Amino acid sequence: MDAAQQSFISSSYWTERVGFTAALKTLEVFQRDNIPKRLNETGARLKSRIEEVVTQTGFNLKIIGIDSVPIFIF
Repeated sequence: MDAAQQSFISSSYWTERVGFTAALKTLEVFQRDNIPKRLNETGARLKSRIEEVVTQTGFNLKIIGIDSVPIFIF
């Protein structure tokens, strides 16, 4: 275990405040900036533009999934 003293060891459930503080700040930003809405809008624009390119080129592509997490199958 001596080697562990020379390195940073973490886990999924941090035992210090850094992880919890970062999580709370992340949630605050998500709510303040309405991140889910922005992700959906950005994903919808991405899907729309890719569909235009696919139509123009005849490329065989299927797009599934919700706007914020599109899945491209080719």
